[in-house]
Amino acid sequence: MVRCVGRQPWTVYGQLRTADAASVLPVGEVLTSLSVFAVLYTVLLVFALYFGSQIIAKGPNLTLEPPPGLATPVILSDRSAST
Repeated sequence: MVRCVGRQPWTVYGQLRTADAASVLPVGEVLTSLSVFAVLYTVLLVFALYFGSQIIAKGPNLTLEPPPGLATPVILSDRSAST
């Protein structure tokens, strides 16, 4: 009995040979699913880059007031100048 040892995570050493774990799907189906995933993730990347650039171009809203009930921030003076 010949054992094929490889780096396939779906095979179990000593229990399942690499040749038995190979898929029997036709090449066309594999290419189709790979192409669909590639197109889908490319479209998602384009949308993420577009909306991200819109958010960055808009910038932060610096006119917002802090919510009521929160302490106002304390600005500490530079103590090193007085010593």
